[in-house]
Amino acid sequence: MKLLQILLFMLLIASKANAAGVAVVAPKDGDEAKFGNQLRDGVKIAVDVINESGGLLGEKIELINIDDECSDSSLFGERQKLRTGEGSGVNLVIGPYCTGSTVQDMIKDENTVRIMPQPLINSWYNYDRAGLFKIGGRMVEQAKTFFEVYKNQWIDKNVAVIYDMNDAASYEVAAEVQSIFTANDLANRINLYDYSAYENEYKKMAKEIVAKNKIAYILGNKKQITSLAEKLQEEDEKFVLVIDEYMATGYFFNEMGNFAEGVYLLKVNDQKSNAHFTKELVELRIKNKEPQGLGVMGYAAVMLWSDLVKKADSYAASAIDKVADSQEWNLPWGGVRFQHGRTLTNGGWNMYIFADGEYAQVN
Repeated sequence: MKLLQILLFMLLIASKANAAGVAVVAPKDGDEAKFGNQLRDGVKIAVDVINESGGLLGEKIELINIDDECSDSSLFGERQKLRTGEGSGVNLVIGPYCTGSTVQDMIKDENTVRIMPQPLINSWYNYDRAGLFKIGGRMVEQAKTFFEVYKNQWIDKNVAVIYDMNDAASYEVAAEVQSIFTANDLANRINLYDYSAYENEYKKMAKEIVAKNKIAYILGNKKQITSLAEKLQEEDEKFVLVIDEYMATGYFFNEMGNFAEGVYLLKVNDQKSNAHFTKELVELRIKNKEPQGLGVMGYAAVMLWSDLVKKADSYAASAIDKVADSQEWNLPWGGVRFQHGRTLTNGGWNMYIFADGEYAQVN
């Protein structure tokens, strides 16, 4: 009897070790929880779809949710979990959503495929290692969408672009906006403002912005964006405000309350109107499953990984890396090719206006 128990225990361990595991590292609480929940939901939908169809390479997929508290200390803890057993059998890691100073060390493990589904600053987007894929594109790509809307709606108005010189994301986007305006002979329509030049004197900053502009594209961290937006509205309640939803986070809406009405937001395309995704989306809706927001990116990450695994006939990161650059792969926004783990085309950004508690697309 004891021998049988030992054999069963050994088989259980072997089964657990060989199971296909997908870990998603995303925030569960705090201002970024909305985006973390979207990612987790999208990943779960994809995992359910694969398991309902029989699994992957004969294995059912186990989903592991790990909280990303968006701090270096929490990422260190989650990294240890993935290495010491709670994440044993993990073949794919999606995330982390937040990119702190420990992330580069965290993603160096070439034994595990990792897909980063959110838009990234240039340094993270260009970072390269075997089995690391970035499908969310770059933060700076929002600048093109902003300019398209500007041309159609505000071409005769001056726009203030506000950024933080010490924040890579906001600085990169501001520089890209300036470059696009200059390339289109509209350099005279753009005015740049750096928070550091005003030492947190948001009222003074708002006065100077309103005096020269009709639109503010506000970048920076959530508190900078919210504080300046409040002061700009105090100066001129009709002043047009444009923000990056991921930079502003839920903090912006909590603090602004009803004053968030009429604010324009930039965020990644949810693909709901994309012809490539229509058939797949209808099938998901029939099953009462539909990824929302960044959930589309989480869903796309798992389905992409599934296709790569099937083509490689292996879960090994080295095998998957060999097939990744060899052909076109399907994502909700259509076929894509990879170069060093970077999509050469991605889903893009949309602009929305927030009204009556809903988002209405404007581009």
